[in-house]
Amino acid sequence: GRRGMAGWLPPVLSIPGLNRAPPLGSPQSTGSGFGWQDNNSSQLFDSGEGKHVLLRYGDTVSLLPEGSRGVMAYAGALDGRPWVEILRAGVQVPPNMRDTRWRIKPRAQYGEAKHLAKIKKEGLWDGGRNLPFPPVPDEHANLDEVAAAMCTEHALEDADAVRDMLHRLVLAGDEASGNEAENERQQGKIIRYGDVIELEHVSTGRVVTLTKNQAHERAAKRLECAELGSEASLVVLNPAFKAYSSGEPICSGHLLVLKALKALAGANYALNLGTKHGQDVDTVLGRSLQISGETVVDCAEVNATTGEGRPTAWRLVLFERFEYSPLNQRRFPEFHSLLRAEQIMCFYHKEAEAFLEYRPQLGPAPIFRESARVSLKARKRASWMWKIESLTLFRAARP
Repeated sequence: GRRGMAGWLPPVLSIPGLNRAPPLGSPQSTGSGFGWQDNNSSQLFDSGEGKHVLLRYGDTVSLLPEGSRGVMAYAGALDGRPWVEILRAGVQVPPNMRDTRWRIKPRAQYGEAKHLAKIKKEGLWDGGRNLPFPPVPDEHANLDEVAAAMCTEHALEDADAVRDMLHRLVLAGDEASGNEAENERQQGKIIRYGDVIELEHVSTGRVVTLTKNQAHERAAKRLECAELGSEASLVVLNPAFKAYSSGEPICSGHLLVLKALKALAGANYALNLGTKHGQDVDTVLGRSLQISGETVVDCAEVNATTGEGRPTAWRLVLFERFEYSPLNQRRFPEFHSLLRAEQIMCFYHKEAEAFLEYRPQLGPAPIFRESARVSLKARKRASWMWKIESLTLFRAARP
């Protein structure tokens, strides 16, 4: 489990980042004078990184709120609540980079899934016994015969309601297949202002979803990373300023307002960086984010507000290109054979027949430990594992 892994996180091999440009918000020489770049107080992203790199469907990004040195993360907490972890000054990457990865997916359809959820909630087909749905019938199956067999097996009385449930089950399966096909078709296409997307947490597969529940902050709605997406998971990408218009392509690091497509009680909500959560910081970091140490100094709740003032602007910083997604492994096999950052590896000295090992109790320096455990399964020892990490969030998983 994740809590058991916290004690043996592999040491990190840092690789140099790109040549860093001067901080945003400083005057830059243009030859004929000075120009002024857009201010970026977060300091986790600079103008030289991905200034003209277009975001595409299937890309993995980090979400950085404007005005803080924070990055949005989720570590599989039971309440499903995402947080922004605030990094100490001078720290450019979070200690849990795998938990800060979000994949951009195209809009999915949820009409039939919504009908199916309504049928389950009403409970008319099974008389309120809360029976699990059966497997999706085969496309050549006779639904009347399947419904009659279910009525006999479970002593159900309303055969018409059972048949309607089976029909909706087939339609929901077709809808899910269509969503998967559309997701594959959209891979690599440029994302533009005004597009409707979903944000999927890479490590858990959960989707950021707006709920009707109140957040820790008053007058704000709670966000959760739901196991299955819904209409409340759809997000509209709007420019934070009027410098861009609908239909223009979005680059890594552009300031965006992430607005929920679905309105609640007639109000439109946008993703927001909360100011008050009333929780002990160490408790949130330890339980919800499962991290410790001095690199993260604070945290903030990610919720949704109507944005009566100016809503929080977010930067979607490219973490990993869409070609490296498991979904595209068949299309781009050459990319998946490359060693890249965020991967875990072992160092094996062939002549000495030894693995490079690090254990704090043995001293500050790593050592080579002789071992004949060279098979794929046998060499999985925690103290032999090394993780490659980048020094910047931009393209942190590059080769």
